[in-house]
Parts: sequence; C-alpha cells; structure tokens
Amino acid sequence: MSTAYDYCEYGRLYDERRPCIEELTLHIRRRTEAITAVLPEQASLSDAFLEQSYHQRLATLMNDELAPNCAQMTKFMCETLKVVLRWSTARELARTAGVANELDVK
Repeated sequence: MSTAYDYCEYGRLYDERRPCIEELTLHIRRRTEAITAVLPEQASLSDAFLEQSYHQRLATLMNDELAPNCAQMTKFMCETLKVVLRWSTARELARTAGVANELDVK
C-alpha cells in the first residue's frame, strides 16, 4: 500500500496525484469489502483474549468506528487514511481468523 501511495504522491505530476490517490482509495475500498464479506462473526481461536479482541475489532470495523486523528490533515487525506485503516484492520482480522489464504491476503 505504501509503495502504491508513494507512486501516486511522488511518481506523478502534481495535477495527477489526487486522481491517482482517488483510484487507489477506490481499489482499497473494494479489497476491504471483499475481505469483510468472508470474515466470520466468531473466530475459533485457542486464546480467549485473542478471540475477544477479534470480536471487538470486528465490531469496530463493521460499525465503521475507526477514527484516526485528522487534526493536522486535509479532509481528503483524512478520508484516505480512514480507508487505509479499514483495509489494514480487515487484513489483520482475516489473518487472525485464518481466512487470509482464501483472499490472497499476506
């Protein structure tokens, strides 16, 4: 993700940066939707703490409650960060639940 973002930010002319980031953000949203579609509500984990943590993080993700501190950034950059945080959280949950291989999530 960071390489793709850097490509948009540094590998493009100024006028091409925002459309590139918008396209990247749309792609990441679609990947997040694909991941969340296969996340189980309950993960069968051997550790009770990990299972509880999974459940809480899943609820936070599904309720769209990930809230980064956007005080020092533009609205556009804050929205981009929110999309990336959702994607990252979804990927982490997929790995924890053991469904990452189904989605080719590393």
